[in-house]
Amino acid sequence: MRRALPAIVCLLACLLAASPLRAEVNVPPFSSLKPGQPLPPALRFIAIPKVKHNKISLIDDQGITVLKVDSSDSAGSVAL
Repeated sequence: MRRALPAIVCLLACLLAASPLRAEVNVPPFSSLKPGQPLPPALRFIAIPKVKHNKISLIDDQGITVLKVDSSDSAGSVAL
């Protein structure tokens, strides 16, 4: 049984990941947001401890709102 445990855990994890029980997250496209607005509540910034954080902002790029990530000597990400 001990040898089978990792395989069982992996199988259960795969089944849960493929499960239709997962909640759907509705994230509006960045282009529907206004420059300078905060990120939608469904998105959050992921910081790396003891590392300078990236600067995240919504900006206008030729009439379309896009996500700008300034990662000059810094790190981090945006995730669901």
